[in-house]
Amino acid sequence: MAILAFALKDILFLPNKLFIHDLTLFVGGVLVLYIVQVMRFSIKALERKEYHSFDENDFLYGNKKKTVFDLINKVKKNYDVINRKVEFMTMAHEFTKRIIWIFFIVAIALIVSSLYKYLSLIPQLSFKISSENISLRWSDYVLGIVILGLAVNHIRIKFLEKKMKK
Repeated sequence: MAILAFALKDILFLPNKLFIHDLTLFVGGVLVLYIVQVMRFSIKALERKEYHSFDENDFLYGNKKKTVFDLINKVKKNYDVINRKVEFMTMAHEFTKRIIWIFFIVAIALIVSSLYKYLSLIPQLSFKISSENISLRWSDYVLGIVILGLAVNHIRIKFLEKKMKK
């Protein structure tokens, strides 16, 4: 997180920014948000919760039938706490997977950007819609792929959150 913030700070204060700088800031901001989400869910999973435990009084004194029911009830009361912890760890795991995918995409982008002079050979697409002339460059394709990837991630996260609430 500190290395990412340090790198983003250097890019943020550049006097003349290009499209690639803005894209890097955007991807870096998304990474920071995902890392914060991982930390938040991990901390929630590690928080101390109220568990219902057994002690010698549960076994030594009283009616055996009541003891059995008390034991079953204490175990059932722990289900909700344990399930919440598992849900938080699942969410931390899902965000970590997304961070790994973003790093994968960034690595691919670095490889592609190192081949920039070869990408400049890709022709621009130009088409006319009514009176508007639209021209698409390779950077527009990259931005479209990034936005599509983020939209898919957002939909999957919302699906997981709904699944957690059930």
